[in-house]
Amino acid sequence: MQDQAATQNLTSAKCYYEIVSREHWSLPDWIDEGRFMNSLEYLGAIGVGKGWMISYRHMCRWNSGFFYKHPRLKDFDWYWRVEPDVSTGLLGLLSCLKDLI
Repeated sequence: MQDQAATQNLTSAKCYYEIVSREHWSLPDWIDEGRFMNSLEYLGAIGVGKGWMISYRHMCRWNSGFFYKHPRLKDFDWYWRVEPDVSTGLLGLLSCLKDLI
C-alpha cells in the first residue's frame, strides 16, 4: 500500500495495481528445474547482469509473453511501461507515439 500511494502521488493520472497470477510468475511444468538452476549459476558466473536471479527471469518471461494477456489491459489500446534507471529523450518518444496513433 505504501508503494502504491508513493507512485500514485507522482502523477495526476489514474494508476492501477494488479495481481499477477502464479501461473504467469512461476516456472512452467515443462521446464527442467535442475537445468534451469544450472543455467542461472552459469549466467552468474560469467557476469550476465541480473540473469542469475530467479525473480528477474520470471519478470522477463512476464514482460515478454504474459503482460498483454492480463485482464486489466483489455480496455486499453496502448500502454507505456516505465523502467527504472532508463533515460529516454521525451521529444523523440512523443514523436514516435504520435506516428503510431
